[in-house]
Amino acid sequence: MAGVQEVHAAPPASTISQPLARHPESAADARARTATAALSAPSSDDFQSDEEDDDDGASFASVIGSVMDAPDAVGEVASDAANNITDEVREAAGSLASDATRPAGEGIDTLGGVAADALDGIGLDDQAASVRKSTSDYGGIIREMGDTAQDLASSENRVMVPDGSAAPPHALSPDGRLRVVSWNLHHGEGPNDNGTPPQMDAMLERMRAARGDVYLLQEVPPDQAQHIADATGMRGYFTRTTPQQGNMILVHPDLEISRNEKLLVNTEVPAGDDNAARGAVLSWMQNRGSEDGQTTEPRVAQVLSVTTPDGHDALLWNTHLSAVSDNSWRARQADAIASFLESRAAPGEAVIGGGDLNSRAGDDAVERFRADGMDLGSAEIDWIAGLNASVQIERRDTLHDEDGIQLSDHPLLAAGVKF
Repeated sequence: MAGVQEVHAAPPASTISQPLARHPESAADARARTATAALSAPSSDDFQSDEEDDDDGASFASVIGSVMDAPDAVGEVASDAANNITDEVREAAGSLASDATRPAGEGIDTLGGVAADALDGIGLDDQAASVRKSTSDYGGIIREMGDTAQDLASSENRVMVPDGSAAPPHALSPDGRLRVVSWNLHHGEGPNDNGTPPQMDAMLERMRAARGDVYLLQEVPPDQAQHIADATGMRGYFTRTTPQQGNMILVHPDLEISRNEKLLVNTEVPAGDDNAARGAVLSWMQNRGSEDGQTTEPRVAQVLSVTTPDGHDALLWNTHLSAVSDNSWRARQADAIASFLESRAAPGEAVIGGGDLNSRAGDDAVERFRADGMDLGSAEIDWIAGLNASVQIERRDTLHDEDGIQLSDHPLLAAGVKF
């Protein structure tokens, strides 16, 4: 097996992201934190099935009730009005199916409107506006939680079919060689302390210029996943891991896909178990910002089987390991991924993948993959690996937009893979 060849010199240490350092709170994190404060009363058990509950919507009733009761959420006067209709709120919420968080979020919007209308009726227009905004925010976070739980409970990735408005800027190489690009998009934003505007369009320009046949993407904003597929003209396979982000593999349309799977690597959610998935999401949201939040944040490995036009088969994988300070957590996640790949790959089949391992050379997670015979090349914590394949690192660039503002807090990593 050919070793990894380092073509370009590594960037200076100052340009490498430091994922374990505390970043200033982003707007998305602040919104989630505020919403979580109103959801903190129920425990994760509230999202588990309970045969003793007569009402299938009781768990959501308690969540919605806590939202409507939260004084900080609606202001003192608005809170009084909301409390006057608490029983009505909970009765209406109880009619919602316990396995439908999206309707629950929509129910919050509707019931918040009831409280706001009551405030309007007594001339408290400003408080009514506050109620409408707050309940809209909370309804949104509940819907996002539901979408996340649905993804975590599924054994497959969501498929994003491009709309045909763009096509990849290149054809596949005729010699069986794939160009693989890995990039953590940092939610489509620059480093937090730059105060940068949304950067997704500039990132997409750089991605197209990288001419990847396969893209391994992390920290993809969920509301941009379809746009990414459309703008690149490539099929996307996306899994939401939290309300704010997910992982995505983009594949050239000339590659045939025969397997679409994913593995949760740090939490147990049986396939199809929506209740367990909701519990996993809520557990993370209640611990976010702490070390427990880093360990409970859901992490997945995406796995696809591809066939090139000349008949070569390969197993593709993409992941984003935990940012917890204890390396042993990532080592266990790497072990779960390596074992899963071994169970799926045919003898001698190429296994190509990587992503943001939150690990540097010599760390336990990297050494676990190396122990399986994988060749690995990196831009410090971002890696591309190959088994039964020749991997040549071609780029590790920290990119900037036309105004010189850094794109993402991670470099773009690209490799040529021959198998």
